[in-house]
Amino acid sequence: MKKKFRYIILIVYLVIIFVLIFLVIKNNFLYKKIPVTPVLENNKITTQEKNKVAAEEQVKENKKDKANNEISSTIVVGELKLQTNFEVGKSLYDVLVMEKNNGRLNLVGKDFSGLGFFVSSIGALKETSDKHLIYFVNGKSPSVGISNYILKDKDVIEWQLK
Repeated sequence: MKKKFRYIILIVYLVIIFVLIFLVIKNNFLYKKIPVTPVLENNKITTQEKNKVAAEEQVKENKKDKANNEISSTIVVGELKLQTNFEVGKSLYDVLVMEKNNGRLNLVGKDFSGLGFFVSSIGALKETSDKHLIYFVNGKSPSVGISNYILKDKDVIEWQLK
């Protein structure tokens, strides 16, 4: 009885190992770039193959467009100087939340309906009863809040307590 049980356990382990090896090999083939050769039917490319090639070309163009639509800014909070890359059209709030989610920036605040997001703490800076957090873009204080300020390429955002 013990021998049969050992054989069953051995067979189960072997099956698991073979399945894992199969999955690893399968994933390696999925991520390799294999050139697509069109399938010819009566010397014509099939519609299915045309669609597949068109979809692959669209993915390549989207990657190029995404690379062209990416800009960068610098966020300065006390001693912290953070270089960040993001897509065109993002607000300062969007980028701050992105950096918070990436673990690169501490951000605390509150969203007020109709007014936007107000920062109470960022990085090592924290509001007090007599000092408030103010942000400057390229040395100037914008007339809109962080929720409405759309970042431009090479903007330098500096946070200060005033």
